[in-house]
Amino acid sequence: MKIKIDSFNIFYTFFEYIIALILIIDCRSMWVASSLETTLPNKLILILCCSIVINILLRKRISKNIINSFLIIVCLISYILIYMLITHAISGTLVRFTIAISFFLLYFYSNPLKNSVSLLLRFDNLMIVIGGISIFLWLLLDVLHVIPFSGSVVSVWTGEPMNVPDFHSIFYAPQYANFMGLRLLRNTSIFVEAPMYSLLLSFALMIELLIKNTTVNKIRVVILVIAIFTTFSFTGYALVLIILLYIYLKNNKNDSIAKAFRVVGVPILLVIVALLIKNMFSSKANDGSGHARLDDFVVGFNVWKSAPIFGVGVDNDNAIKSSMGAWRSFNTGLSNSITQLLAQGGLYLTLVYFVPFIKGICISIKNKDKNEMLFILLTLYLFIFTLFTYQLILALLLVYIFTISYSKIGEKNAKI
Repeated sequence: MKIKIDSFNIFYTFFEYIIALILIIDCRSMWVASSLETTLPNKLILILCCSIVINILLRKRISKNIINSFLIIVCLISYILIYMLITHAISGTLVRFTIAISFFLLYFYSNPLKNSVSLLLRFDNLMIVIGGISIFLWLLLDVLHVIPFSGSVVSVWTGEPMNVPDFHSIFYAPQYANFMGLRLLRNTSIFVEAPMYSLLLSFALMIELLIKNTTVNKIRVVILVIAIFTTFSFTGYALVLIILLYIYLKNNKNDSIAKAFRVVGVPILLVIVALLIKNMFSSKANDGSGHARLDDFVVGFNVWKSAPIFGVGVDNDNAIKSSMGAWRSFNTGLSNSITQLLAQGGLYLTLVYFVPFIKGICISIKNKDKNEMLFILLTLYLFIFTLFTYQLILALLLVYIFTISYSKIGEKNAKI
C-alpha cells in the first residue's frame, strides 16, 4: 500500500511553523537580547515576510478577500505616513510593526477560514514544547539541583550588561522570586524576563481552551498551567483563574452548583482577581519593583497628557525616563503596553490598536460567541498589564481579532 504524501501541505505547514517560531523569538528571547547583532530584529521581520509570501503562494486556492486586504493595507500605511509627517520622525520600530500588520492582513485575508486558526495552533504547539522543556529544566537546575548550569551569557536587556546563567542556550536564569520564604528561580525559559514568558504561555492557553474546536487535551493544559505558575507572574495567575473558571461554568451550565456560583461566586472571583493583582505589586514592594509597576501608569499618563494627540514619539524613551523619579534609576522601563502606547503614540496611534478590539467585540456580540469575546478581553487584559506594544505577536493578534468576521464566513467565499 502506497502512502501519498502531499509535499505542498508539508512545505505549507513548515513555513507556518517558521512564522510561529519568529513570533516567539521576537518576544524578547535571550537569543535576541544577548546578541551583538543589532540588525537581528530586522532580519526576523524579513524572514517573517518571506515566509508569509511563500506560504500564500503554496496555497492551492486563494480567497478573493485578499483584495480587501490591499485596500486596508493602503489605508493603514497612509495613516502611519501621516503620523510620521506630522511628528517629523521616522521610527524603525513603527515601520517594522506596520510591515508586520500588513503582511498578516495578506495572510489572513487570502484564506481566513483555515489560516486564522492554523497559524495560532502552530504557535500553541511550539509553546507546549517550550513549556514542557522549561518545567523539566527548572526542576533539575533550581529546585532539585541535579544538574549545574553550563555557562553564562551577557544580556543587554536592562540597558546595562548583565551575566545570566544558562543551560546550553535553551534555558536561562535572569530572575529570582521570593515565594513562601524561599528564594526560587523564576522560570523564564529562553526569555529575558518571566512576564514575557508568562505572556506567551497565557496566549497558548487561551488558544488551547478558547480557539481550538477539538476536545480539550488535559495534558497540554496542565503543561501550560504549571509553566505559568513557575514564572511567579501574578498577571498569569489571574488569567489562569479566569479562564479555567469560565471553562468550568461553560461545561456545567445546567448544574445547580454552577448556577449558584454564577450568582454568588463570580462577584467573589472578581474581588479575588483584584486582590491578586494588588498583591502582585505589594509582594514586590521590598525591592521597589511593585512601586515601579504602579508608578508606570502614573508616569505614562503624565507623559501622554503633555502630548495627548500624537504622543512624544515612538522610541522616545528619554521623554518617559525624564518624567520618572530619581528613586527609579534601577528600573527606567515601562511594564505595560497601554501607557507606553498612549505616551509615545498618543490617541492617534492608539486608534490603530483599539479598532480591532472594538470591531472584534462587536462581532463576538453579534455572533453570540463567548469564547471569542473572552479571548479578546483577555488579550486586552494582557495588553494593559504587560509590555509588548511593538512585538510581532501583538501584530498577529490584532489582525486575527480584526478578521474574526471574515473567518466566520470564509467557507461561503468563492475561491480563485
